[in-house]
Amino acid sequence: MKKLLLFKFFLLLISSVLAQNNNLYLIDRQIITSEDIKKSGITRISDIFSLINNISYSTINGYDHSVSINGLDSYQHQLWKIMLDGQRMDYSIFEDGNINNIPVTLSNIDYIEIYTVPQIIEGEFISSGLMHIHSIIPEDGITVKGKIQVGSETGDPGPFRYTGDNTPNVDNQGTNYSASLGFKKDFFYSILSYKSNTESLTSPAYRKRIQSIAPNIGDIPRLKLNAPSLKAGYITTDTRNEVYVTKSEIKDYYFFRPFGREIPLKNKYLHIGATGEFQFQDNYDLSYKIKYSKNNITKIENVFDFDFDWGYENIYGNLQSNIFLKDITLTLGVGINKYTAENESLTINNSFFLGKFYSLISFNYNEFIKQNAGLFLTGNNDKTAYKVYLANEFKINNQNNILIFLSYTKSLLEESQNFWYWVDRGYDILDKNNIDYTIQGNLEGGKKITFDIIYNSEINGKFFLKLKGFYRNLKDVYVEHRDYLYDFTDGSFHSPTVVYTKQNGNTIGGGISIKHNISSKTRHTIFYNFTTSISSDALFKAVWQSIPESRLSYNIIYTPIESFSIFGYLNYTSSTIWIDYKNIDESSGGLYSSKLNSLFTVKVALLKYFWERRFSINLILTNIFDRRNQTHPVGRKSKFAFFLKFEADLLIVDDLF
Repeated sequence: MKKLLLFKFFLLLISSVLAQNNNLYLIDRQIITSEDIKKSGITRISDIFSLINNISYSTINGYDHSVSINGLDSYQHQLWKIMLDGQRMDYSIFEDGNINNIPVTLSNIDYIEIYTVPQIIEGEFISSGLMHIHSIIPEDGITVKGKIQVGSETGDPGPFRYTGDNTPNVDNQGTNYSASLGFKKDFFYSILSYKSNTESLTSPAYRKRIQSIAPNIGDIPRLKLNAPSLKAGYITTDTRNEVYVTKSEIKDYYFFRPFGREIPLKNKYLHIGATGEFQFQDNYDLSYKIKYSKNNITKIENVFDFDFDWGYENIYGNLQSNIFLKDITLTLGVGINKYTAENESLTINNSFFLGKFYSLISFNYNEFIKQNAGLFLTGNNDKTAYKVYLANEFKINNQNNILIFLSYTKSLLEESQNFWYWVDRGYDILDKNNIDYTIQGNLEGGKKITFDIIYNSEINGKFFLKLKGFYRNLKDVYVEHRDYLYDFTDGSFHSPTVVYTKQNGNTIGGGISIKHNISSKTRHTIFYNFTTSISSDALFKAVWQSIPESRLSYNIIYTPIESFSIFGYLNYTSSTIWIDYKNIDESSGGLYSSKLNSLFTVKVALLKYFWERRFSINLILTNIFDRRNQTHPVGRKSKFAFFLKFEADLLIVDDLF
């Protein structure tokens, strides 16, 4: 027994030392635990957005989301990153990615780190935000986990009535399920998982647009995901190595902005990766990452014969070393990416390399002052871009400190590889489909200057206060502009697209977050965020009006007994104006509007465990007051909805060999 406890302690210690050594550097992050996910009634990974302090999000169909993090980018630039166990996931279609398609099951998430301040994390410079998902390591023996989930918005018939496809519910969630088989013996472990999602989208407006382009899909458009995955690892006292393999198949309806409507498509994503860390001495370690990913988009039959005919491949390698001295920590890293796009129309070489070199250094001047500095260089042939950041901690006492972050980033177009980058290189999808567009000027990667100041306070281990303020200066970015008009015949939207380059703007904002552990049974959190654009080019400022200026959120968790909890959630989001839809009210006869009213959402989740937490039932009630909340001018108007989630977590064998 003592040997087992000692071994588990050592695994915990080595994991904390080897996990990028983020604790050695000044960082600002929010952590969402697996317990938070269970108790708050999370039904999809995107539901986690509601728990994140410094984020705004928008959705058309309730499943795909655009995100703006901490004033760093607008909804037009989806440059924030997703990582799973230290590896960046290249799952997006151009810049647009659906986090719900990440092939990790909710029941296998250990915790999630949210980074909203520019800094170097896991060998990547995070200039637009990061969500880093950490999956669990199974218990000793053989474990089986399973989840099945059903739900529906109430629609016209009335509350708590599941009507299948018979009524115009906006969000009719099918039987989503996941399962995993875990194995662990001494130093080795593995998890084999499978995730299946089906979302039946029955909004009349949505159905009209889809059925007019793809009449053979049937009465109800359904988004489908099937994703098996395998994670395996080997941990000893001074090494940690993991491999991860997944292959997902997705049937989606992608709202393609230049075309003003959804395009049915199939998306296949393959990811094979490995990470490793070696502790050579007490003051030196070495880590590596290698990855191969491939993303293919193929056609579903449609009346326009619209075919993205797009494939994308990435080969990646990274090597990093940490050196620990008395009052100094030094990190050095080098990496390379090879990107290859697959489309016959590309007139410029479709394959290129991006190399990178980065360094971080941490100084502990004394017990009250700590400083970090980071340099990140990226190069492609004769082009080089650099990013730097500086972080300072001023410790007032053990309960209070002030953090200051400064950063400057200059990016290459090759780093984001957005849709317009590939159009500029000859990708002819717009010309082939007679879609009108203009690019005014030369596209650039853009520059960004950021400043963040954060005050943290803790009282008696029960009360936590965070005050934040920020400033961003963005230069030489591009902004898309359209003036959509509504087409009554098929429900789509039409407008030429103009891409304005060399746009400049500034955003400022701040927020307050309070977390209070009232007792061992009750804790609650409240946060308020404010974001706005100032002293900016007219179009830049107009685009940022689609980002809510204010968001106020409150949640409470009450656990009267260990096997039962109640979660309550209230959220207010201010009104927004969308410049691309300024004439949609008139052209649609009032069916749509460019101005969205403020949102108010109330959610309640009840969680009950059975048989010593082996089984659980989660009842989730969202939008209880049945407000027609809408986060996009042509998006879903949510209604009162309910979900039931059943989970099993079984330890089949606890003593192997």
